[in-house]
Amino acid sequence: MRFILTLLLLFQVLNSISQKEGFTKIYPEQSGVNFRNDITESDSVNITMYDYLYNGGGVGIGDFNNDGLQDIFFTGNFADDKLYFNKGNFAFEDVTEKAGITKNGWSTGVCIFDINGDGWDDIYVCRSGWFEDSENLRNVLYINQKNGKFKEDAAAYGLDLAGHHTQAAPLDFDLDGDLDLYVMGHPGKFMHKSDFATYITNILKGEVESDVLLENVNGKYIDVTKKAGIFEFGYGLGLAITDINNDWYPDIIVCNDFDEPDHVFVNQKNGTFKDENLSYFKHTSNYSMGNDVGDFNNDGLLDYISVDMAFDSHERSKMNMASMTPAKFWARVKLGWGYQYMHNMLHMNTGKGVYQKLHSSAELQKLTGAGRRCLWILIWMAGWICLLQTDINVIPKTMTFSL
Repeated sequence: MRFILTLLLLFQVLNSISQKEGFTKIYPEQSGVNFRNDITESDSVNITMYDYLYNGGGVGIGDFNNDGLQDIFFTGNFADDKLYFNKGNFAFEDVTEKAGITKNGWSTGVCIFDINGDGWDDIYVCRSGWFEDSENLRNVLYINQKNGKFKEDAAAYGLDLAGHHTQAAPLDFDLDGDLDLYVMGHPGKFMHKSDFATYITNILKGEVESDVLLENVNGKYIDVTKKAGIFEFGYGLGLAITDINNDWYPDIIVCNDFDEPDHVFVNQKNGTFKDENLSYFKHTSNYSMGNDVGDFNNDGLLDYISVDMAFDSHERSKMNMASMTPAKFWARVKLGWGYQYMHNMLHMNTGKGVYQKLHSSAELQKLTGAGRRCLWILIWMAGWICLLQTDINVIPKTMTFSL
């Protein structure tokens, strides 16, 4: 069986693919989209003060005015969030102010879904940052007013969470016909120097910020994290909703940066979840940056990929492996956190309840440099999905390879 997997790096994707292959760069002068999320360091705001200063924001696509065209919502850090309506022919209008998108902060991920079931897309924005004031950390919910305007109403839905959140994903985990919500985040304090025993103790004492699972109960979102058995205390950067065991109930995969393990929360069909990461994946990425699910080999089964800070150069790879010491590696194994390696991980669904690791044979192990996010997408409409990945490097690469 052969499959073709194409890897495109987002920073230069439109420049590095020629027009004859189907892509033409659309410049801001034509599109009207000139959003920039510039990060400016100072002596008081810098990466030593906040580790995720350069993680960036997010982008959401939705048809907010139901005209059949896909609109764009950008989240910003120092920059304000922006909403662009699609006018057709790759032309967009900045409607941010008149649409009522006014609550700005250190925005991270954005989730587009119809929260109230009225047939109009709404917008949920996660917030994080180094702030101690909870108001600057509150997530924002914009309810579509069906007239080109939005109303911020997170508090009314119980979604004005004040923490350090990076992304949210809707799912109907109890199959009752309405959308619940999983909100991923990270601890407010980066505790790199804490030993694992102390860290676990602090978690059990409730002193470490965790992810949140919210159940939709008659339109109000209720925190059921502990009741549902969700125990996730890491630096979450990747969130995927899938049905990993084909039982028609949605499961949750969270991948974490730093030492904390990734999680596969399998739906127990009774309102609770069980972490079965070690049952499905024998190895995981160490500094997991992003993840996605998709059927890359067209066998009808959903496969899984996570990306790491895996540099393709031998020198840079060794320079960045200082924290992956044997002592720390085996300490995590003893804690039941699994075998974590600084590699991109491609797991093929065998359909037998286990996943086969393919990152080496698929040339993905360290192909991309320092990967940040990944996305399976159908580009050429030829029936095969391709892999789009962002990278913190600026060197353009376009690679096609086969198995």
